[in-house]
Amino acid sequence: MGLFGSPNIGKLKADRNVGALAKLLDSGKQDQSAGAVSALIEIGEASVPALILALQTEKARAFASVALSKIGIPAVGPLVHALDEPAMAAFAACALVDIGAPAVLPLIAALKSKDSQAFAAVTLAKIGAPAVGALTLALEDPEAKEFASLALQQIENDGKKG
Repeated sequence: MGLFGSPNIGKLKADRNVGALAKLLDSGKQDQSAGAVSALIEIGEASVPALILALQTEKARAFASVALSKIGIPAVGPLVHALDEPAMAAFAACALVDIGAPAVLPLIAALKSKDSQAFAAVTLAKIGAPAVGALTLALEDPEAKEFASLALQQIENDGKKG
């Protein structure tokens, strides 16, 4: 990023400068943030740690969530861990819903964590049908049973609405 004008997103992407690109997510300039999201998605898995950190910044959260959801499977583990952090949990959950079925088993494991089980259950419910089999099996686990049951009830209720 130069002192005299807009940062060269193309150069930052070519240099794989994920730190500088992630900082642009909270620049307050829509075109810079959108360009940084695209570049970070193209860089892929190497962007995940910087994007997880960006979830901590209020202005960057939505952009980071979008990028992480597009990166997909490599972002699942870090996103599930982000469910433990209240400031990041809602945005991490949105990204996990967008990722869908590949996030189900890590979210089932998160049903056992007191810090993340509520967000994990809501996320699984929003994923819906792809989560039903794993949630049904989770009913047999005493640590996960309560929240697995809640998620299944929500999926059933959502099915009745549609």
